[in-house]
Amino acid sequence: MQLTAFYLLYGFGFTVLSGLFYKFLTGRGYSFSIIFYHMFYTVATAVGAFSALYLPALLIIFMAQKPIEWLSVAFIMLTAAGNYWSYLNYWGPNSFKYQSYYSEWYSVGSINHETRVSQYKDARSVFSSWYEDYTEGNHIVNWLAPGNGIPILNDSYYDSQESCWRGDWIYGDGTSYSTPYLAAIVALIITGYHTGLGSSTDPSLQEIIDILQYSSSRSTFDQQMGYGYVDAYIAYGKAYTEGVLVQ
Repeated sequence: MQLTAFYLLYGFGFTVLSGLFYKFLTGRGYSFSIIFYHMFYTVATAVGAFSALYLPALLIIFMAQKPIEWLSVAFIMLTAAGNYWSYLNYWGPNSFKYQSYYSEWYSVGSINHETRVSQYKDARSVFSSWYEDYTEGNHIVNWLAPGNGIPILNDSYYDSQESCWRGDWIYGDGTSYSTPYLAAIVALIITGYHTGLGSSTDPSLQEIIDILQYSSSRSTFDQQMGYGYVDAYIAYGKAYTEGVLVQ
């Protein structure tokens, strides 16, 4: 009982302190989603489910609300499109369209990188959700990346004798696997630009978007596929060329 009371006091105290921290950083008060998150966290801590990842998670929520003006560097925000096989990522009566439906986010769906059961290579994975059929406001799936049949380590554990992780390799499905692939291509674009330019000056956000579009498999937008998949080799080459041209 004393421990539960401690967690309750801790949760409410952290809510107040983090609220002041949020106000200091952004100059804005709480949104409903952040208040709800604090309420959820306080209940969780009351039953002993404390997480050391609370502050990082809170910062992620801050950034998810909208781009924070106090960050001086440009960045691209990528998010998974969702795996509910549906328009607006509906599951039953509820739509789970956050963050894909917000204009600041670029949404990544899944493409089949190989022929799988009842699915064809280079087609949108059947589970990959989609959004609007117009590009205004960026309420769309922007690109696709491999997410159907990704090798993942299941039931992993650390082998202290061999100093390595072990487990069973299985195939995983989901747009959460697709998004890191596109993030890696963005990293290749920045690296290619640096190499071509001969310095560490980054390309602008718009330049990165333009290179992604240039190296996409589709020249026109499709509601369920966006601009298709991005060819990493073409993207790197285009970024390198753009860097050279800046010199």
